[in-house]
Amino acid sequence: MLSCKQVARLLSTEELHRASLSTRWGVRMHLWMCRHCSRFAAQIRLLGSAARASHRTESGKADAEAETLEDRIIRRLPGRR
Repeated sequence: MLSCKQVARLLSTEELHRASLSTRWGVRMHLWMCRHCSRFAAQIRLLGSAARASHRTESGKADAEAETLEDRIIRRLPGRR
């Protein structure tokens, strides 16, 4: 079984996309059993989607009108509405 440190490294880099099928399956199993790593994975996904959304909206708006990335991330955090 993969350690939390290995899973965190794979999730935060592009290595997971290039990893073998057995490694990807090991990450899935680890995330299924480890609530801390699954929360980390959810945070990584949230940051990625917020960054993509920020990039899309800022490309069509002036900087003064665009909501900051930090504001978007904070707004989307659980319990922060």
